[in-house]
Amino acid sequence: MTAKPEAPKPAAADPAALYGPPPRAALAQLGRVADLAGLTQVLSRELNAARRVGTRPALLLMEVAVRSPLGPRQLPDEQAQARLQGLTERLMEIMGGRLRSRVRAADVALRVGSDRLAVILQNVERANVMAIQTRLNKALSGHYELETLSLHAVLNMGAAKCEGPRVSAAEITEAAEAALQASAVDARWPGADGRRSLDLRMPVPASLSLSGYAGRGLSVT
Repeated sequence: MTAKPEAPKPAAADPAALYGPPPRAALAQLGRVADLAGLTQVLSRELNAARRVGTRPALLLMEVAVRSPLGPRQLPDEQAQARLQGLTERLMEIMGGRLRSRVRAADVALRVGSDRLAVILQNVERANVMAIQTRLNKALSGHYELETLSLHAVLNMGAAKCEGPRVSAAEITEAAEAALQASAVDARWPGADGRRSLDLRMPVPASLSLSGYAGRGLSVT
């Protein structure tokens, strides 16, 4: 009696396919939350996960100001204004995809509301968050050409790094927002430009002082 040939065994799964970096299409997908409260909820989840493995994340907030060389006289009607708004929305989508492709797969990149981006940076105890800000600012800000119209994106940025074991997600979000607001004030001072939004070495108004966060287990930039 002739033995039946054995059925071919299924090929073993390629570990690289299971655990390697996600495809570029997946990297371009950006999560979205309506406001800072929604961001805090996502951060709370990530903070709890980080604590289970003994790491501490940081939160980087970016506020995008989109400028067009076209003044109101060159965009006189509602149709033109609507076109500009549509292009601004498209620009935010492009910037979001660019942001996602320039951070690690483990980091969580989000769009917050209509004009903000955020990144929850994982396991950055020894990382220079200011250097990350500078790199992302260089990658995302500048001129974009959309449908023959030139738009210019300027970023204000603020970050809060978790350095204490009991810091809450709400406190991290608050500290990052305070740092962002301080950078916006710095950028409005005489002689400053959009690139100065990262420079917090100069004093800020007392109402926006960031010194109080150090005692709460946070560092801000």
